[in-house]
Amino acid sequence: NETMSALGLTTARMNPEITLEGAPGGEPLATSTPRDLAEVYTHIDGPAKQILFRQQHLSGLPRRLPHAADASDLGFNMPVRVYNKTGNGLGNCIDSGLFETDDASWVIAAMATDQPDFASRPDDLAPIAFGEIGELLYTTWSELG
Repeated sequence: NETMSALGLTTARMNPEITLEGAPGGEPLATSTPRDLAEVYTHIDGPAKQILFRQQHLSGLPRRLPHAADASDLGFNMPVRVYNKTGNGLGNCIDSGLFETDDASWVIAAMATDQPDFASRPDDLAPIAFGEIGELLYTTWSELG
């Protein structure tokens, strides 16, 4: 929370009451606005990028992009490199990340509320919409580059 404050991100907060069992009373583990969440990605460094690159859950923003988490291990340079994190909880679906091509980069955060339950499945409306957003941005930036 101190780091987020130092970066000027006033809404990006971890719940201070988190334990190994989670947050008490169904409270969220973390909160943020989409703007602050997206801004976090403008500050990530190389080691953080590598962690995010390899932990992909391609159910949201990158689901329709030409990306493979193990590509760099195999010596391939993907047309788009994805550094994102997907999350969900209590009717919410969140996906955010940094997306890079050889010619451009962009940051996005998408949040959906009123989801059917805690889990978010690939065929739920929010992940489908997020995939369409990711593809639209990739196509647009690829055409501009």
